[in-house]
Order: sequence, then structure tokens, then C-alpha cells
Amino acid sequence: MQNLQEYVPHAGRNGHKMDINRLIAVYVSHKEAPLDKLEKAREGARRLLDSHPDLRYVELYTCNRYEVYLDTGDDRIVNALADAIERAVGMPPGIVRGWQAVERIMRIASGLESKIVGEPEILVQVREAWLGARDNGRSSALLDLVFHHAIATGRSVRKTTCLGQDEYGYPAAAVEYIVSVGLPEEPKILLVGSGKAARSAAKLLCKRIPSASISVYSEHDDSLQRLIRECKCCRPYMSEHSQYHAAIIATGSNYDLSWIPSRVLGPIVDISVPPRLAGDRTVTIEDLEVLIERRNRKIEHCIAEAETIIKRGVERLRLKLEDGISQALDAVFSVAMRMARQEAEVIARKYGIPQEEAEYYTERLAKRIVHPIVKAIGEAYKRGVPADIIVESVLEGLSKSRAWAGRD
Repeated sequence: MQNLQEYVPHAGRNGHKMDINRLIAVYVSHKEAPLDKLEKAREGARRLLDSHPDLRYVELYTCNRYEVYLDTGDDRIVNALADAIERAVGMPPGIVRGWQAVERIMRIASGLESKIVGEPEILVQVREAWLGARDNGRSSALLDLVFHHAIATGRSVRKTTCLGQDEYGYPAAAVEYIVSVGLPEEPKILLVGSGKAARSAAKLLCKRIPSASISVYSEHDDSLQRLIRECKCCRPYMSEHSQYHAAIIATGSNYDLSWIPSRVLGPIVDISVPPRLAGDRTVTIEDLEVLIERRNRKIEHCIAEAETIIKRGVERLRLKLEDGISQALDAVFSVAMRMARQEAEVIARKYGIPQEEAEYYTERLAKRIVHPIVKAIGEAYKRGVPADIIVESVLEGLSKSRAWAGRD
């Protein structure tokens, strides 16, 4: 783990502040390139990124985009990365800097840059990309601050606009399509996959068609059991010779699915990227465009509200960057969350519980402990206590704590 002081380069005696102009985003998405090109973009960029072990960046890769957010003052690396992506996909990537890059990641986290506006999975993907970079020692104080605010802004958009009230994404589009074509009163539905998209589809199926019997086919036992626990109308696929009234395919695994058309009487909706089952009867993401476009037109007022929230998020971050003590306290809070995830790893191994579940409780406890302390420190600073004394005291206390000992 990185030394604690590295998280607070802007605090203390030298008064150094983070430079937003070091933030650079290099990206290709569904708007710039075909979906099948995005994997090639990642392959081209990875070789360059791996060859610079000291480079600080967050890599965001989903079915609809490949983006790298860098904290660097070296334009040669940025140009080399852009060239690598261009050679891989055959077209130049987009490049934005500073506050434009901040606004971009906030728009992405809010779902405004998704093919299906407001789709919920992207906020989780942004968070996982950031946490992955931190765990691998690739993030920086600047990237931590930017992504923290981007995620908070995305959550605010979902909490205060209809983008969060209307569950939508590829899984919801698939369910809506199946419902629209008509099903029997107690339909049998086959669901292939047990990841995030499959879980979303399962929950929506149980909600929209509570009388349905859903068989889930997956070779990943842990995620399959989790899905079964969450969705009571689901059960594991048992290799029976049943006939199904509809099927949803939502998996990134290379399963042999050639047996599905002979078992499914009705629609087969494949929301995997790229599609896993080709055929005249298969409905893919492209076929769902009409539903997606219709829904996007209905939520134009929500998009305007989200734009306002994003502008406020950018302004809050701007104020943070102008306030050295706020940066320092954000960094301390960031370290506490990282320590909480380390403890979650120990708990998960010791008690045999899922990592995500352990993280939920350790992070929740850390927030309850650290947040009031951070708030009190901020108030002390406003009363005139010098920032360097506050920060040095916090660093000294954390360094001596039992939780931190031995974890550098």
C-alpha cells in the first residue's frame, strides 16, 4: 500500500495544490466507434499503459466505451496513448482536458453518455474502475478527488431525477420487449448468465411477471447462488427438456448456446455484447433501438435536470480545489475507505462471506466513524486552526493507529 503521505501531496507546509489541467481523458465510445472495435482499443492501450509503471490513471472499460483518465503533465504519453488507440480501431480517439474531462466523467457516471440514457450499470462500473485503479496503486490524489465527486454527482442525479426512478438499461429493454409480445399467465422463462445484467433482468422479470418461473443457466456457481437468493422466482437450470416461452441471454462467457432455439417457443433476446447467439429469431441490442429511442424522448426533462446537477457538481469540485484543507480531508477520508476495504478482504476470507457484502459493512462503519471526525476538523480550520497543524495531527494519529500499523 502506498505511504499515507502520498495521498496528501497538497497539504502541509509547502501549500501545494492539485492542478486540474493534469487531468486528461482519452476515449472512444459507441458514439465514435463500432462496439466490436472497443476491445481492440483496450488491447492497443494496455501495452502502452503497462510499459509505464509510474503512470497514474483510471481505466474505464464497458461494452459501450473505453476511456483512460490520466493524471500527467507529459503530453508525449497522452499522444502515444492516442496513437495506440487509433492504430487499434482505425480512427482517432477523443481527448479532453481539465474541467472538460471532469464534466465528461460526471456525465458518464450520471448515465447521460450511455446509449440508453440513465442506465444504472454505468455508475457501478465507474466506481469499480476507480477502486480497481486504487487497489493496483495506479490512482492519485487528483483522480481520487475527481472520481469521488463524479460518483457522488451520479448518485445525486439518480436520487433527485426520474433517471433513478425509472429502472432502465439493456436488461429492462429486454424485459419490456418480452412483455410486449405477450406471454401465458404462468410463463417459463430461460435466463442465461448471472452477472450484473442478468441480475437486473431477473429482478425486473420477478417484478413485472410475478407468476413467471425463471430458470437461470450459469456456470459461475457463486454468482448464480447470489442471484437465486435475491430473486425468489428464479431457480437453477437443471438440464431438463422443458420448453420455454421466452429467453434472455445476458452473459460475457463463451457458453455453447446452440441448444437454446430448440427449447424456446417465443422471443430470444440477446443483450450480450457482442451477441452470443446469432439467428433469425434472436433479438439483439440493435433491434431494441426503437424502444430505447421512445423512452429517451420521454425523459428529456430529466436530462435537463441532470445537466443542472452536473454543473453544480463541477462547481463544488472547483471550490474543493481552491481549498487546501478540503483536499486534505478528502484524502484522509479516501485512505479510511481503502483501509475499510482491506479489512473486508480479511473478514471475507476468515468467515467465508462474499467480498461485496463484507465491503458494504466495513465501509459503512468507517464512514460512521471518520465522517464526523473529518467534519469537526473542517470546522476547526474555519475557526482559524492552521491547516498544517491539523493535517500533521491527522497523519500522526492514523500512522499510530492499530488499523494502519503494518499496512504500508
